[in-house]
Amino acid sequence: MLKVSHSIHDRYIRAQILIPPDQRDALQAIARQEKRSISDIVREFIAVQLRQRKYQEMSAAAERLKGEYDQGDLAGMTVLDGEDFLHEQG
Repeated sequence: MLKVSHSIHDRYIRAQILIPPDQRDALQAIARQEKRSISDIVREFIAVQLRQRKYQEMSAAAERLKGEYDQGDLAGMTVLDGEDFLHEQG
């Protein structure tokens, strides 16, 4: 029987960053308060920032497309898509 072991190295890569002492101190305080590692806090901060940036990118793309469509166009496309679906199922 094959035994598979998973370690932290299977899920993460090692990265080294340089931060100012005041940021390190703030991270240490948060980690102590929440009883978590600094690495865990930093991963959470990065995940939040990446989600925010993704949302901003999607919002900007939607704004760029917004001018190209009005509600009538979008409703019309929905009807057409629905018709195709019905014909494929029938």
